[in-house]
Amino acid sequence: MLGLSVLSVLSLKSKEKEESQKHLNLLKNQFLAKCAQLSVPPRKHGDIMHVSRQFKAESKKSEHGRKTLEALEENMRSVVSTLEEMEVQMDSLEEKCRIMRSKLEDEEEKAQEFLQLSEQTVLRLPALLSRPANEPTLQEHLMKIVPNPPAVIKALQMAPVLEDVRTFLELAHKQVDAVQAAHNDCSAMD
Repeated sequence: MLGLSVLSVLSLKSKEKEESQKHLNLLKNQFLAKCAQLSVPPRKHGDIMHVSRQFKAESKKSEHGRKTLEALEENMRSVVSTLEEMEVQMDSLEEKCRIMRSKLEDEEEKAQEFLQLSEQTVLRLPALLSRPANEPTLQEHLMKIVPNPPAVIKALQMAPVLEDVRTFLELAHKQVDAVQAAHNDCSAMD
């Protein structure tokens, strides 16, 4: 009803509008003053206070629920972001694993080919010259040629760059000595 009164006031001319507006404000103020003077029955007043307290409690629960919901949504966004990052990392790792598997298969094929090649290859080495048992070994022969053998040995032992060479030479000497000993044993049996 008040809405209809407002609409009727809006359609009037401005002087009439002002008078109508004053009259409506006066009626409204009188109505509110009468409402303020009304007494509330005691039981109803208690119910209103109870409803007010209940409203405040529900408002607090609602606010707490809203904050909890916001925190959960933030945590959910964080978890989703972490999962997306982990998925990207997992895809990257799967790609690396695929590449490594491919390389491993290639290396296994190469190793298999090498093994097959080494099984098929026969070394055709010239026969070793037979030498008398009292003939000195190659190392002994080389040490006789060198003017100061202990100095050469010490220099070889001290040089870190020559460590691999020294190891190689020692291994080569052992293998030559073993081959010569085997050859001598075969010659002795004949």
